[in-house]
Amino acid sequence: MATRGLIDLMSGFMYAYQNSARRSMGFSLMKVRLLVAINEVLAVKDLNFVECF
Repeated sequence: MATRGLIDLMSGFMYAYQNSARRSMGFSLMKVRLLVAINEVLAVKDLNFVECF
């Protein structure tokens, strides 16, 4: 039981450490979501533009 708690604690620490390292390198989940949303909007606009002609 204590071993399980220690494993959970260390895995939580490593998860937080990796996320902070990603943020310091410029990777952000919000940036990725924003870029995906922009690409979807541009794809819809291009599709509508093509359908108009």
